[in-house]
Amino acid sequence: MSAYKVAKVMHTREKQLKEGGPLWRSYEANKRMAKDQGYPYHPGAIKYYKEVGLWSR
Repeated sequence: MSAYKVAKVMHTREKQLKEGGPLWRSYEANKRMAKDQGYPYHPGAIKYYKEVGLWSR
């Protein structure tokens, strides 16, 4: 699966991710997407974030 698709799923399928197990319980897509986490982003993820207006750098 490409980084673009992973970013899209993580952004658009929050409910399904949370149903997947306890690891995802505290996950909040709109609070984490395209935020500075201290590591570089994959170009595919950046492409998705730009397309949906989440990328501001």
